[in-house]
Amino acid sequence: MNKDQKTNDNCILSIYSNDDNNFYMGTLNGGLIYLNYQTKEYQYYSPTHIGSNLSESKNIYEVIGDDHNLLWMATWGGLYSFNTLTKQFIEYKDFDDEQTLQLCAIVKIKTGNDILLGGYNGGLRLFNIDTKRFEQILDKNNFLEQNKLRVRYMKEIEEGKIFMSTETNCLVQYDYKLGKFTTYPQFNKLCGASRYFFFDSIYLWIATDDGLIQANKSNMQVIKYWTSSDGLANSYIYAVLPDKYHRIWVSTNGGLSMIDYKNHICRNFTISDNLQDLEFNTASCYTDKDKNLWFGGINGLNKVYPNLTKVNTFSPTPLITQINVMNLPLKTDTATPYINKIVLPHTKNFISFQFQTPNYSQTDKIVYKYILEGVDTGWINIGSNNFINYTQLQPGKYTFKVMSNNASNQWSKAATVELEIIPPWWQTWWFWTLFIITAISIMLYAISYRIKHIKKEEGLKYKIIESEMKSLRSQMNPHFIFNSLNSINGFVIENKTHLASDYLTKFARLIRLILENSKNETITLEKELDTLKLYLLMESLRFEDKFEYSINIQQSVEIEEINIPPLIIQPFVENAIWHGLLHRNTKGTLAINISQQKNYLQIEIIDNGIGREKSASYKNIKHESRKSYGIEITKQRLHSLNEKNTIEIFDLKNEFEALGTKVLLTIYIT
Repeated sequence: MNKDQKTNDNCILSIYSNDDNNFYMGTLNGGLIYLNYQTKEYQYYSPTHIGSNLSESKNIYEVIGDDHNLLWMATWGGLYSFNTLTKQFIEYKDFDDEQTLQLCAIVKIKTGNDILLGGYNGGLRLFNIDTKRFEQILDKNNFLEQNKLRVRYMKEIEEGKIFMSTETNCLVQYDYKLGKFTTYPQFNKLCGASRYFFFDSIYLWIATDDGLIQANKSNMQVIKYWTSSDGLANSYIYAVLPDKYHRIWVSTNGGLSMIDYKNHICRNFTISDNLQDLEFNTASCYTDKDKNLWFGGINGLNKVYPNLTKVNTFSPTPLITQINVMNLPLKTDTATPYINKIVLPHTKNFISFQFQTPNYSQTDKIVYKYILEGVDTGWINIGSNNFINYTQLQPGKYTFKVMSNNASNQWSKAATVELEIIPPWWQTWWFWTLFIITAISIMLYAISYRIKHIKKEEGLKYKIIESEMKSLRSQMNPHFIFNSLNSINGFVIENKTHLASDYLTKFARLIRLILENSKNETITLEKELDTLKLYLLMESLRFEDKFEYSINIQQSVEIEEINIPPLIIQPFVENAIWHGLLHRNTKGTLAINISQQKNYLQIEIIDNGIGREKSASYKNIKHESRKSYGIEITKQRLHSLNEKNTIEIFDLKNEFEALGTKVLLTIYIT
């Protein structure tokens, strides 16, 4: 079709026919075109007698028909009807309602006598054909108040459910019976702008501004997103249609593309293949009863005969025509295309390949891809370039492969050359075998020597600790057991059998805990505190009203996870009671505070006894000669476990008198 008037236009925005011969097409600026396909006669029609903005009424974005010789048109100027017999236009619009203007999409719903309209102002309106009035749609959740759709194409897939391609929410479903909208984020995140769609028996295909979505029809999940990287002429898709060979055709911003999705093949068609132009228009497509495809573009109409576009499956294998090593041709008695393997020393690791496909009728449409297995992680497309080089290849074995495809996007078999770079002697297997054997031998000797040394040290350490534990038990047990038994005897003499029984039970339990814990090099802090609590309880029972005690544990300290040597705290507690608190005239206090600072544990034993100086004078007066071996042994035990462990003792006093004693244990933990 050629322009014969200034107002006429070949930019085809929409296509409608009910018999595959008489076509009515909307244009961008020329109004409505009628085309008789058999006679090739055509005529432009535009609403010249209407008083509205005529230029806007000539922008006809979609045309549909009914059973009464009427065409309904969505135009930029609003809704129009066209009588195919009288050739008369009628205008329907509400100037107070912007949703009746700038229309792009129109569909006749299956129930009732209504038309659903959508357009650039973002909303939807119903038009009742009987009353010729516009109506609000049912929108129970006020979806349109929050979403401006800009519908470009609509189709009622099943009764009551209309799917829409929109410029803001990709694909949207509207159930006009329930007044409910459904969106699909899985599509929207790929591209928000959709221009056309269709369902086949298995898949949903959605044309978007960034590619073609192939989705599963049953669960609406994306299977593949086709773009120019997959071979499409362009990723800006205007329309999509199937042909009778189960292939998919898409009109794009760069020509037509045919997709054989089962074989992952794309074939592109351009102006040289008689396209009206490279650019097509949104939703401007049609399929006739013979399964021929029609696409409208910016400069006319294209009819596609799918049976004439069968794929050329012949794609010859490329030939490797030249191999250079260190920028010089490879010296060999074999012709280059027949070379299967190359072996080079490590000093010659700069190699290049040149190749050519013997398909001279399609030289300008041949593209290549290559891979060097051992270097490249995948095939690399290089277009029409037929030269590649590699520098500083490491010693090893590689395989170079190159493939080409023809104008039908059929990939050939790969041409292959094996490449081996010989390593220097210090990188050979025998050198490394000898080196590893020597290194392992030295390592085994060092490990064996170290193990013996560690065992010797551990044995000595264990003996020291065991000796210390025995010394501690031999020092602690006799006088504590003697005093405890005396207390029990006193209860019996005083006829306090209940107290004697209770004390004896606690005494037995304490002895058992001491014996069990002393068998282990370390125990949990929880077990140590259980023993300490029982000891303090017994001492407080024995010395009624002489002192009260408390054990305070920082909340972050995990007592069941921390391990310490057994009987670490008890000697200091015993010393505080016997040498500090029992000499007071009034009731004393004993506080045990446990906290953790990063990788070490701090234990404070604080008493308000008479102090070390006064306690020492009491010993001299009473001529006591018994030494506190428990504390000395505990110091040695802590130091042997970790040299950083410390025991600090502070005299608490003011300027007049002693206020007690504070012992601070710092124990490093792992």
